[in-house]
Amino acid sequence: MCGLHARAGRPWRTVMGGNLAKAPLTAIIFAAMMALMAQLLPVSQTYAQASAEFRMPLAGYVFLVVYGLWLSLAMALYYYHAKAKGPGALIFAAIFFLGLACVGPAADQIAFGQPTGAMTGADTWMQVIAFSVSTLFILLLGHMLMSRDPAMEQPRPKCKLQALPLTIKLIVTPFIFCILFFILWYFMVWQREPVLLYYSGGLPRAEVDFLPMLTRNVIFSLVQGLAYMLLSLPLLQQLPGKRSMFLILNALLYLSGALYWLIPQAAVPDAVRIAQLVRYGVLMLVYAVLTGIMLHTSIKAEEAEPVKPAKAARPAAVKK
Repeated sequence: MCGLHARAGRPWRTVMGGNLAKAPLTAIIFAAMMALMAQLLPVSQTYAQASAEFRMPLAGYVFLVVYGLWLSLAMALYYYHAKAKGPGALIFAAIFFLGLACVGPAADQIAFGQPTGAMTGADTWMQVIAFSVSTLFILLLGHMLMSRDPAMEQPRPKCKLQALPLTIKLIVTPFIFCILFFILWYFMVWQREPVLLYYSGGLPRAEVDFLPMLTRNVIFSLVQGLAYMLLSLPLLQQLPGKRSMFLILNALLYLSGALYWLIPQAAVPDAVRIAQLVRYGVLMLVYAVLTGIMLHTSIKAEEAEPVKPAKAARPAAVKK
């Protein structure tokens, strides 16, 4: 296992199946941790009032478990395939799970605040902390319970990042993210009156200044696109030579930002939540595939050093 390595004699289907079978348990624990954190963490008076008037539907708790199950499946695959073992595997997991699944979905709210004012900046950070603590808890639990591929104990081919191609892609790819972000923002936010009313703080389209809002979103999307790529690099380093698995895990973690919008929230109307679910779902899926291909084509397997032939022994000198 990650702490207790899988037996070499066990077939990989048995080992991987054992990891996946534990995912529902960690998902339920994640949902329970989120409910506990919601009771323990302090909130502002305005958000407490909004929460008091809001009743979470049964489907909301189901979606919370689904979100936890999504993270747990990604965790099961990661711990099975990760190059690092012991505490190293947990540390690497914390970097990209917290960055992509916890901070990423709330990034725009952290940057610009909650439009209606029901949530303060401190409330947003409390929500991020709740997701982060719950995610760290199941990562630690998964590290103790989930098995590792026995083949990872064997020497693996070393892969080296190509600095110049990687640098070019880190510069260019965020602009593609920005274009996708703007297209989806225009059709899913600007063209939808209920969603625009939410993000403009209640102003109708005729009273909203388009250019400042556009500029703000362009700058934010460039930074966000670059941050997502940088957070994918540790995952790439942990899956040397496993292109398909890297693409799958990268997509699972990116799409967790979309699944976040499945969960009903006191300060977010359902129309806004559904629009964000569709917008982020399309955006993250396309960008996950794009960044996965871009990053994986920036690594090169190092060639093994040729074995030097042994020098022939010199014939012993014949004494006269």
